[in-house]
Order: sequence, then C-alpha cells, then structure tokens
Amino acid sequence: MKRILVLPYHVNKGFKESDYLSEGILEELIFLFSNVTGLSTTSRSTSLYLKSNPVPHNEIKTRFDVDYVLEGSITFKEDKPIIISQLYNASNEVLLLSSKIDFEIEKWTIPLDKLVHEITKIILGVNFVVENLKEDQSKAREYYQQGLYHWNRFTYKEMKLGISFFKKANKENLNFARAYAALADCYGIIGAMGYDKPKEAFKLAKKAVEKALQLNNERSESYVSAAFINIFHEQNFVKAKLNLV
Repeated sequence: MKRILVLPYHVNKGFKESDYLSEGILEELIFLFSNVTGLSTTSRSTSLYLKSNPVPHNEIKTRFDVDYVLEGSITFKEDKPIIISQLYNASNEVLLLSSKIDFEIEKWTIPLDKLVHEITKIILGVNFVVENLKEDQSKAREYYQQGLYHWNRFTYKEMKLGISFFKKANKENLNFARAYAALADCYGIIGAMGYDKPKEAFKLAKKAVEKALQLNNERSESYVSAAFINIFHEQNFVKAKLNLV
C-alpha cells in the first residue's frame, strides 16, 4: 500500500479565515485519500506537527515512512482564489504533479475532489470515484469542516460553535453520518469536561451517534464516538473495546 503525507496548505494571513481554511483543506484531503483503496495517509497530528516543525523533503521518507508528499497554498489573483498543489516522490524529491485550480471560496471542497482524482491516477493508475462518498454535498462538507475547526479547540465556547456548524451540515444533508458523529463528539466533550449539564449532554451525544451508525455503520468515526460515550458516561469498558476493534 502506498502512503501519502499531506502538509497543511499555506493560506495568505490576510484572508480572514486563513487558519480555518488551511485546517479544513488538510482534514478534507486526509478524508478523501482515506477512501482510496490502496492508499493511506499519515495522521492529522503529524501534518500539524510538521507545520510548526518543518522537515526537509529528503528526510521525510525515512522519518515518517511515506512514499509521497503533497503540499500547496491558496493564492489570490484579482481577488479570485487559486489552489496550488505539488506532489513529490518522497524517495527522490521528483515533482510528479503541479496543479493550479480556480475555485469559489464558498465552494472550496469541490477542487479537492478533482485534485484527489489526479493524484490517485498518478500513484495508482486508477480513477478515484467520488460516487462512493454518500456524503458528497459541497455545502454540507464546508459546514462540517468549519465545525471541526472549532471542535479541535476543546473549549466550551468552541464546542458550542462546533455544534452549530454540524447542525447546519446535517440540515444541508440529512444523510451526513460524519457530521452526526462529530456532533456526538461535541456533546461528549461538554459532558466529560462538566461544562454544562453532563447527563443531558451525554443523552444528546448518544442520540447523535446512534443516528450516525444508522446512516453508515462502516466508518470508524462513529464507533470512536460511541466508545467515548461508553467510557466517560456509561463506564462500560467492554463495550468501548468492541466499538474500537
């Protein structure tokens, strides 16, 4: 199996949502690549570590055991955003793809589908089929990524903001299992940290994760969310272990 490392995309700090967009692109690309048979990625935490602790390309292969490195940036030409991407062979630093795609800032997830198509064709010689993604609705995905940006900050205020965006994602797409799982995570953090009415928070978390599993019982996110509830609310470690297997 081939392995790709996605580095966080650089976004001009003059753009008011630069941090959110950079992390959103990273999360979305990791998710898309994780759906490609024969291709795996490093973790989000590895990518964010390298954002603050850059490593020369010639050291990345040995340190992180990857075959390819993807990096890029968002630039603006006449106020129109362009996503620029470069794919490198980690063994010899040969540039395999240099891509520039114009897009609308309100629909920034759309060019990532095209990019993953191109990269999958180069690495595996096959086309990546987005049809396999039942949740493929751009606006819902954008709300979902905005929610993740806030969820990753773990304060009560950020959890509440995350909840608002995940609910918007579910309103756009009633079948968006990942958004329901993320909603459960937000409520679970609120309950576990004792931010606000823990019992009620865990009740809402359980309801959301049950919906996520009903919609898609194959993705790992929902089972991890369920295990969190098992551990921190039900104290059922046997059931948690089953959900994490």
